[in-house]
Amino acid sequence: APLVAVYAVRGQTVHLPCNLTSQPADPVILVLWYKNGTKTPVFSVDSRPRGQQKGAGSSRSSDFFRGRADIHQHQGWRWTLVVRNVEFRDHGEYRCRLDFQSSPTHNARVQ
Repeated sequence: APLVAVYAVRGQTVHLPCNLTSQPADPVILVLWYKNGTKTPVFSVDSRPRGQQKGAGSSRSSDFFRGRADIHQHQGWRWTLVVRNVEFRDHGEYRCRLDFQSSPTHNARVQ
């Protein structure tokens, strides 16, 4: 996916989009955000069913954001990583990965 530039002011809130060009045919089951090519995600959302609980998803932020990040879902298929109280160390290139139930994985980059 093409690189999207996003600018932020220290201390403010930034919204990092994970853009899809069209609505997927099946549901997103896993959303992962990586920073600067790391192998470990800085934020993840897992909406795979847990046993009998359908749609019982969980989100996890790494220690990098120290509780300053959340993920928002819009229209069922658009995702945004929201980082509050932006710090200088947040600067970098982020990559989101969307895994679907059946469709191929989608990757997008934000700087």
